[in-house]
Amino acid sequence: MIAKGEVRNQANEVGRWLEFSTNVRGKRVDYLIALWCHRAWLRKGDWIQVVEFAAEPDVYAERVASVRAALTTVR
Repeated sequence: MIAKGEVRNQANEVGRWLEFSTNVRGKRVDYLIALWCHRAWLRKGDWIQVVEFAAEPDVYAERVASVRAALTTVR
């Protein structure tokens, strides 16, 4: 893991984001995942909301700030 933190979505619910770096078929890939866990008070079952972004390092570095900013718009 490279980094982690909290993020609030559009409904002001707290979620978590994590960043990783790995190798896929011999090439480095950077990866961001954001998760929100929701309690289903009015219906059965809880649910998880996931946002993922993965790219080669140069593309990732160019776009990750925009992806992080967009996490605040998740519904």
